[in-house]
Amino acid sequence: MKTTQNTRRQRIEALAAIAFGRAEDGRPEKGWQRKLARAIGAASSTITATLDLDHDSPPMDRKLAAYARELRTTIADSMAELERLEIEFGDTPIEPRRNTLMTFEDFKSSAPARDTVRALIGLDIEPIKNWRDYVNAVAGRVDNAVIAKARDMGSATSTGEYAVLLATLFSMDYVWLAKEIEKQTGRSFLACMSRTYGDHAKAVAAVMVMGD
Repeated sequence: MKTTQNTRRQRIEALAAIAFGRAEDGRPEKGWQRKLARAIGAASSTITATLDLDHDSPPMDRKLAAYARELRTTIADSMAELERLEIEFGDTPIEPRRNTLMTFEDFKSSAPARDTVRALIGLDIEPIKNWRDYVNAVAGRVDNAVIAKARDMGSATSTGEYAVLLATLFSMDYVWLAKEIEKQTGRSFLACMSRTYGDHAKAVAAVMVMGD
């Protein structure tokens, strides 16, 4: 599949920024290509070469997709561990930890997630059963009006709402827009995610895993 060079670069850099940290200019921290190459078992020169492609590279993309999936699972586990530690430090009885990954049901049962999707594209996600159907339902729904709405929402939301907004954009495959809003607002998704609780945190964690 043909793609634009900039879009491909943005996609790979977005993955690296989440994995290895973001510099002040919004791009991944220095040395990210070497780190990403090591993480997916490839040569650094291969990462450099794939950034300049104007089309998809199935072998490389499979490795990047597998790493993104692994990273989402790690983040979800870390969030569960942080919640446990928060409860322990607060001297509150610990709730049993879930043994399964979060699913689309967790996402759509979150009022902030339902409200965000409805506010962005006017879609009621309640009848949707799984992530596959959700992805099909939101495909092609983002236009200039939605992009403007997302930018406005990013500038005037609470920490939890901001994290859900960006996570929702991730789920719609609009990572580039989420990253643009991060740069526009100067607010880090990961920093906000670490200070997000309750239904907001549930929605974000579900997107990080996106497993049915």
